[in-house]
Amino acid sequence: MSPPGALQPFDDTDSVAECRRILGSARGVDISYEWVRGRNGHPLNELADRLAVLARRSREMGVDGVTKARMIASIREDAKTAVGGAPLLAAA
Repeated sequence: MSPPGALQPFDDTDSVAECRRILGSARGVDISYEWVRGRNGHPLNELADRLAVLARRSREMGVDGVTKARMIASIREDAKTAVGGAPLLAAA
C-alpha cells in the first residue's frame, strides 16, 4: 500500500492515443517542434506550465468539474492579455 499523498502510477494510454489522433489528422501539414527552456518568462511557456499544473493537481486531488472549469476560465482570461492582447485559448 502506498503512503497517503503518494503519486499513483498513471496510465497514459489515452494521452498517447490522443497524440496519435492529432498527428494523424495533421498529415500533410509541416509540424516542427522547438525546445523552450522552462520557467524562462515567455508568456506561452508560462501559460503551458499553468495548464499542466492545473491538469496534474486536478487529477491528484479529484477536483470537481465546476471548480476545474472556473480555474480554466481564470487562466483563459489571463491568456487574453499574455501576448499583445491576442487571445491564446479559444473558449471551450
